[in-house]
Amino acid sequence: MASEIKVNTIKKASGSSIAVGESGDTITINSGATITTTGTVSGNFKDIQWQSVVTADGSTTTTAEAGKGYPIDTTSAAHTLNLPASPSVGDTVAVIDYAGTFGTNNVTVGRNGSNMQGAAANGTIATNRRAVTFVYIDSTKGWIPANDNTTDSYGAKFVTATGGTVTTSGDYKIHTFTSTSSLVVSCGGNTAGSDTVDYLVVAGGGSGGGGSESSILESAGGGAGGFRLSNSTCMPAPLTSP
Repeated sequence: MASEIKVNTIKKASGSSIAVGESGDTITINSGATITTTGTVSGNFKDIQWQSVVTADGSTTTTAEAGKGYPIDTTSAAHTLNLPASPSVGDTVAVIDYAGTFGTNNVTVGRNGSNMQGAAANGTIATNRRAVTFVYIDSTKGWIPANDNTTDSYGAKFVTATGGTVTTSGDYKIHTFTSTSSLVVSCGGNTAGSDTVDYLVVAGGGSGGGGSESSILESAGGGAGGFRLSNSTCMPAPLTSP
């Protein structure tokens, strides 16, 4: 039978601290209860419990638990860490780059049904020595990085590139090349529709054949150049030559 103690104030008998429970005990704060402080509080009721090092092997994934931290070694392969399903407000999950190799072998942070920074997209940690703590805020914003030793966006990312003459049309960036050059992609996007590039290549036409001034019929017109295109996102209708 459970016992119950009701008091208004607990004070230390001696020393400078008050101990509650023993090693291995679980201290439960009932739903709806409020903890109020009138001074400085040291510590956190949801301190991160760091786990053993996760060694990425390229085939297994890790499903995180709220309140736990995961050092991940991606020396040999990339890894996927899935955040907890059905999280509660205030749940935290921490990730740290164990070997300084996240830039080479990334960690995919699976949203597991919740948003990340307001977007229905997984996150990617791709910076060496990265350490970040995610906090679940609500169903709208979902998981948000609270402690991060770098700055980045964990929401939807779109294709970002340089090269050619860049113009914008609606939601699309257009890179036009009139001479030999390169399209250099710095971000490949991370959601369906944000990771697609269309292309249209038009070859130069041939010049016309020569003829005498007195006989125009002897001259031949130049041929049009061929073309290739992808027909996917921004150019969905098939194009045909005239």
